[in-house]
Amino acid sequence: MRARRDAARVGVSIRLPSVLFWDARARVTARRARRVDDRGRRRGFKITMNVARDRPTVAEAYARAQARVCARLQREQEVARASSAVGAVDDDARARDRATVDDVRVVERGEGSSRHPRRVAREEIGAWRVRRLATRDERAAAYAAACVEHGARVSSRVLRQLEKKYADVASSGLGSSGAKAIAAGVAENATMESLNVSRNQIDDDGVSALCAAAARAKVLRALNFSENKVSSAIAPTCAEAVKKIKVLNFSACGVDDACATALFAALRSNTCGLESLNLSRNKLTDASGRCIGDALGADISLRVLNVSWNAIGSEWCAHVSRGLKLNTRLEFLSLAWNGIGDEGGKHIGDSLSVNRSLLELDLSRCRLGCDASMVISEGLRTNDVLTTLRLDHNAMGEDGGRHLMSMLLENDCLTVLTCSGSSFVDVPKKKRKSTTKHGVAAFNSHNPDGRYTLNLDDTGERAIASKLWHLESENPGSMTSAKKVPSGVDVLDDFKREGLSGVSRGVIEIQFVTSAARLARRPVVIEDEDFENILRQLRSNRLSDFERLSRLMLFCRSYYFETSHAAKLLDTFILEGTDRLQAASAIYARLLDAENAEKMFTSKFEFEKLRNILGSYAHFRAANPTGRYDLNLAVDIDRTIASTMMDSATFEGRRRTWRNVRLNRTRITDVMPSGVPESLMRCMPNVGTLEFDYTSNIRASESAMAETDEKLHTFLHSVAVLTNSTSEWAAVRSVRALYALREASVRVHVNARQYQRVCDAFPPGPDRVEAAVILFNRVIDHANVPAVVGRYSSFEQSIFGARMGWRNVLGDSPQAFTMHYRLDLNCDEQASVAKHLVSAAVRDYKDVQVIRNVTINGRRLPRDPVEDDTLWSVLTAESFTPVLEFDYFGADVWDVVRRELNITEIPDEKPEREAALKRLASRLAFLRASTLQCAWIELAAADAALPHPTGDASWRKSWHETLRMICRTEHSHSSKSPLRLIFDFLDADGSASLSIDEFVAGASSALGRPIPRALLAPYFDPRHFTDDRHLGVVSFDVFEAICVENFA
Repeated sequence: MRARRDAARVGVSIRLPSVLFWDARARVTARRARRVDDRGRRRGFKITMNVARDRPTVAEAYARAQARVCARLQREQEVARASSAVGAVDDDARARDRATVDDVRVVERGEGSSRHPRRVAREEIGAWRVRRLATRDERAAAYAAACVEHGARVSSRVLRQLEKKYADVASSGLGSSGAKAIAAGVAENATMESLNVSRNQIDDDGVSALCAAAARAKVLRALNFSENKVSSAIAPTCAEAVKKIKVLNFSACGVDDACATALFAALRSNTCGLESLNLSRNKLTDASGRCIGDALGADISLRVLNVSWNAIGSEWCAHVSRGLKLNTRLEFLSLAWNGIGDEGGKHIGDSLSVNRSLLELDLSRCRLGCDASMVISEGLRTNDVLTTLRLDHNAMGEDGGRHLMSMLLENDCLTVLTCSGSSFVDVPKKKRKSTTKHGVAAFNSHNPDGRYTLNLDDTGERAIASKLWHLESENPGSMTSAKKVPSGVDVLDDFKREGLSGVSRGVIEIQFVTSAARLARRPVVIEDEDFENILRQLRSNRLSDFERLSRLMLFCRSYYFETSHAAKLLDTFILEGTDRLQAASAIYARLLDAENAEKMFTSKFEFEKLRNILGSYAHFRAANPTGRYDLNLAVDIDRTIASTMMDSATFEGRRRTWRNVRLNRTRITDVMPSGVPESLMRCMPNVGTLEFDYTSNIRASESAMAETDEKLHTFLHSVAVLTNSTSEWAAVRSVRALYALREASVRVHVNARQYQRVCDAFPPGPDRVEAAVILFNRVIDHANVPAVVGRYSSFEQSIFGARMGWRNVLGDSPQAFTMHYRLDLNCDEQASVAKHLVSAAVRDYKDVQVIRNVTINGRRLPRDPVEDDTLWSVLTAESFTPVLEFDYFGADVWDVVRRELNITEIPDEKPEREAALKRLASRLAFLRASTLQCAWIELAAADAALPHPTGDASWRKSWHETLRMICRTEHSHSSKSPLRLIFDFLDADGSASLSIDEFVAGASSALGRPIPRALLAPYFDPRHFTDDRHLGVVSFDVFEAICVENFA
């Protein structure tokens, strides 16, 4: 065909459209039809064959094919001529122009109309087409001539890219000769703004040629030399290029310290305009740090600096840190994949407190630890510029995560914090390396009391000083002294007023003693902005469910959530597996509306699985966490609860919240002001048991109102706490009712009278004490609580006070109330209460003996001690840290006398008043002995290897263990039980039995008031009380049964 011949003439192969084959077939069919038709006519009949009318004719199909071939021919001719001829031009444009000129000539010769459409097209080309063709001819000619001069091959790809705005000739095998040839076409190029020559095996000569051309280029602003080979020889030409170039990339070019030093020396020129420099994946070491730091300190024009994947260390960071403190232009800095360690991270973190230009900082995979995390967090507390911080794949430990979360609560500017792959599992203390004497790893912001000698020239110790200053600002009066060493100049006022800026460099000695506790902060739900940031991080497709879990558990340590938040957080997990359930348990511990926890899941089955995991802690409420905790640290949910309680203690302030802490059944005394063991805060063991009492310092708000008795009873009955009886309130089932009471406690407030009624609905002993503990912080008139507690038995009072803290129960004036105390002087809190009571007894009560029934380490004193200046010495004579147990008669003692002894009028005479107080003391001692007798019996059963009840609930177990511990202590001094000692005291004749008259008279004297006959009737024949002939005797067994069943 004609079209094929035209194409073959220029070496172009074409393929005709299928319609041509159809038409060719149609022609053959038509010829056959004509022959058949002729034969038919000869035979006398006519045959017709119809061809589809919608098919194109041969002429139409041929015309279309010829048009396509012409267009293809023009494009192929353009490529062929540009590749083979020197001075190649745009053949397509030239062909169109030639065709247009020929058309014009045709019109001028008179062929066609006087105003042919092609003449109009020629007029629209304009003069710009002519200039463009001329420019392309010149650029192509210059490039071709340069290739001939430098011995490089002509590349059609390069020729096409030189015409573009963003030229990319990466991986073209150019070499230095090809780079020099490109440089010839770059200098006068008015189009190209960016040139990428990466991965082309270019050396110093080629880079220098391109830099020199870039210095003369009109619009070129970006050069990418990555993955080529350069040295310091390029510095002179680079110095000229950076006057115009804005972006320079030397990634993976083998740049060493000498080359970097020369390059940054050039950047310090006043005419330098470079804004972005990429030196990643090179050979930089600490030797280049000084020059780079000086250049940054000179405030060069650089805005982006990438030095990732090098061999820089802490010394490099020290120099750069000084430069960053003076720099006002750098906005992005990447140090990723460099082993700068804790020391280097501390230098960078120290600069953040001063720098106000940096917007994004990348410290991923830099081997950062807890020390660096604290210094960085401390620097960001006052930084209001940095918006993005990347700390991916660093082992910062549990303390490091806590420092970061504490910083986020104060920093409102940081919007992106990435910790992908970072480990927040604590490192054992013995494996930690601290670079300073008072290293960050050794400093605990939750227990900062002590004397510090800090070198402010060291970044770590400077961060500690800054942290102490912030703590002083939050809690004024804690910093008692601050002076320079060795001059001794007092700088306390300057330090308090201006912080570190008010103290020059050098060594400073600070004495820090925590002052009066600050007010506890109420739990507040997370702000919407912070929640959206957390949600955005967890939704990242790069995170696995395990990484989401670790990230979420870190966030849970600093924020409180609602059920709606929890549902969105759990939706970020891909699989409904173990990680999702662990995340749900971590969120559950921080829910402020845990009563709606079922809404976290779309299926009830998954919620039931969560409740099974939580166990008894499904009744836990973050809004009222006060209670007894018995945790198995090998279980995930128990470890989560322990971490939550530690965070709550920090969140609530500096007042004690943890009490009676035992780790593996061993009492822990090295505690912080909040009561949390310092060793536990450092590193929580993976196995073992942890027992403690938690007391929240958050009281009912002033605006809280108590419901009426009727509404309160109706509500507690609806949640299965109380029975239906409204006259006498009674609990449904003690353990289940107490769990239900804990869940309902966050929804009610009570007054002191209602507080007493609800607690009295439970049986005396551990259950009533637990009810009092649960509702303690829900009482609106807290000043009346001591009067309620004063009605409890002696052990109920002592155990309740030990669990809640006597200062919380009685306030700052415990001497005003009559209570039974059992104080362990190993505990500083209880020791301070004991000293306060002894001082008050010596100072305020001269006419009345206020300390009665004294027991020291289980040994009962035969008589009450003399209350003079030697009283404390007498009580601590056996040991500096004994366990003291005694009854204290406070200012309300006569109200107690009226209630306990049924006395309506208080005697006026001193002997009679003293006799009444002795009767009260005897009664209290007798009731204590009766209660303790039960535990004594259990102890004997345990010694005989017999089973004894301990109770399933943690508060019951704690109650029984406390009583058994008292029994063991007293048993070490006497083999007789307390009740047996009273019996022997009443048995004056030593017959080991008491007559009924002796029993009634003696027991009445011990109780302080007559024994009702109704109590004795079940144990004796009624004739014993009416007929003198039936005197009868009382054995110890009967005496014990009467006392235990009626007075315990």
